Parts: sequence; structure tokens; C-alpha cells
Amino acid sequence: MDTGFEYLYDVNNSASEWTLNISGTTEPHYNVTNMMNTICDSNFANPYVDFSQIYPVRAILVFLYITTALIAFIGNFLVIVTVCITAQMHSKTNYYIVNLAVSDLCVALVVLPLKLLEYTSPCSWQVFSNVMCSTVTFLQPIFVFTTILTLMVLSIERYNAIVHPLSRMRHNSKSRTRKIIAATWIIPIMVSWPYLFSETFAVTFKSDYGVMSRQICQDTFYEIDAYLSADGGLFRTVFFFVIFSVMFFIPACVVVATCFKIAMCLSRPAVADGSPHPGSISCPNYGKQRRKVRSNFCFVLD
Repeated sequence: MDTGFEYLYDVNNSASEWTLNISGTTEPHYNVTNMMNTICDSNFANPYVDFSQIYPVRAILVFLYITTALIAFIGNFLVIVTVCITAQMHSKTNYYIVNLAVSDLCVALVVLPLKLLEYTSPCSWQVFSNVMCSTVTFLQPIFVFTTILTLMVLSIERYNAIVHPLSRMRHNSKSRTRKIIAATWIIPIMVSWPYLFSETFAVTFKSDYGVMSRQICQDTFYEIDAYLSADGGLFRTVFFFVIFSVMFFIPACVVVATCFKIAMCLSRPAVADGSPHPGSISCPNYGKQRRKVRSNFCFVLD
């Protein structure tokens, strides 16, 4: 259908480089509604080799995707049910493990099925609206960041339990645990709000393996840059730097540091008379704590 508009898109460029040609003029697409959402025409195909265009390869990828989602669902569901129905397992450490299982379960139930639908459904189906695209793009980092923060909290909790057990007993309460678990969700929600600025774009690829049309989700951070009168993708640069620092680098440093301290504590036990070796880290209740920490230590490293 001839709409009088010509849309051009370079697959190697960002979404800010959508252009709208009207009567021979070309202007950057910042404030124009993206009508490409409804165009799935092979005449606009970009030369791009993707092995998922081969049906057997695509079938294998779909099978692996579904298998991963099922394993994640069953495993995390069993963890949640086991802790909930077993009174002896209602410990503060297990509450964090349940929180971790809940975030992973959300990935298996929400993100993986919708992303699989995005990657496999033909563009002509018009499955993804802008609202659904923004929702999926917003939820995915929340679940991932919650998992990362929960692993960091588990590392700190094990560190305090082994290296500073008396201090942990004074400050360890269910109220404190609930507040920390709430923070592992609130912080990702606050950090991920820019992902709400996402849209659905129709893209068609062609190669010797065939033609593939898909609706893909793409952030529209360029609109935020336009609103802030910032050039050169400033918001995108600052946002991803903050994400990397707060949600990846700092938690990774905390996990590595606490695991190192725990390993140092367990490798230098107190002598028989109770006095620690010179230069060692004091590790109260060494024998009991060493047996208790093995499974949790391996769990955090995993």
C-alpha cells in the first residue's frame, strides 16, 4: 500500500537514525510517530546474514529456549514451595534465596516467553504493541538487577555470619530482612524507568538463507536527548555508565571482596587454645561455620 512516505533504516545504526522523506526532504525522526510499526514489506529488506533464517537452526534455538524456560520455572518453583512449606527452613538466609528464586521465576514466566515471541513471530502478526514492548523492556532489567542485588546481599550476609557473627546477631531481624528484600526490588525499578521509553520497530532482513521480517523492541533514548536538548546520545552514555557502575561493577566488587574475606577466615582457623594465629583473621565458631558455609558459598559463586 502506497502511503506517500518512504522509510529508511540502517540496521547498523541506532534508532535515532530513522528518517522520514516527504516530498524529497529528509529530516531526523525525533518527533514524528513511527509508522514503521505497521510496515512489514520485503522491499525494505536490509542485507543481513542471520543463521536463524534457516528453519532447522531456528527450530533448535526455539527448543533450547523453551527447555531453558521450563527448567528455570520448575527449579525455582520447587525452591519457593520447599522453603514455604518447611518451617525449619524459615531462616533469613533462605528468605533471600526465595527472593532470588522469585526474580528468576519471573524471568521464566514473563520475559523468556515474550522475548521468544518477539524473536520468532512474523512481523505480519503485529503481536507487539508499543505498550507491550515498553513493558517487556522495562521488566527484563528489573528481574536481572534484583538477582544481582540479592546475590550481593547473600554474600554480605554470609560474610557477617562467619567473620562477624556477634555483630550479625545484634542487627539481624525479620524486619531488617524484609526491608532489604524490598530494596532489591525498589532500586532496580528506580534505575530501569528509562526503559519505559521503548517502541516497536518492523525490520526485514534478507540473505542467501531467505527473508525474515520481525517486530523488535528498541529503546527511544534519543527522544529523551531531544527533550533535554542533548546531542550525541549523552543520556544513553550516562545511563549505561550508571547501570554498569551501580548494578554490575559495585556488586561484583562486593561479592569478590566478601568471598575473599570468607576464604581467608576459613583457611586460617583459631588454634586449640582459642587464640588466632598471628596475622590471621579471627573466625569465631570456625568448625561449625565452615561446614555451614560450603553450600551457601558455592551457591553465591554460581
